[in-house]
Amino acid sequence: MDIPISADAGVKKEYNRILKVFKDSDLFNEADVTTLARYADLWGEYVAANRRLKKNGKYHDGKLDPDLGFKLKLSAELDKLAKELGLTPAARASLAISKKDDEPDKSDDDF
Repeated sequence: MDIPISADAGVKKEYNRILKVFKDSDLFNEADVTTLARYADLWGEYVAANRRLKKNGKYHDGKLDPDLGFKLKLSAELDKLAKELGLTPAARASLAISKKDDEPDKSDDDF
């Protein structure tokens, strides 16, 4: 599943990293490509904002750098997408519980 957007190397790396981590699962399919690409793209923006903050500092003329607010907004959006994609431990646990609930109960087979 190739990334469907034009992206820099860091974004492509994150996209491919996630696909590699879950390659042996059935967590992702073609329907998830756009959401995963959005996640990777926002991750790239988050990393870039973090780099600028480290380079320029969090304050300018006694005011907070706008990148700090931008980073916090990106973080919130990344959290939402990570949960939607099953990239957090809690989301994966929920998926595992759902899969167990979907399996037929074989305990009554003996009767």
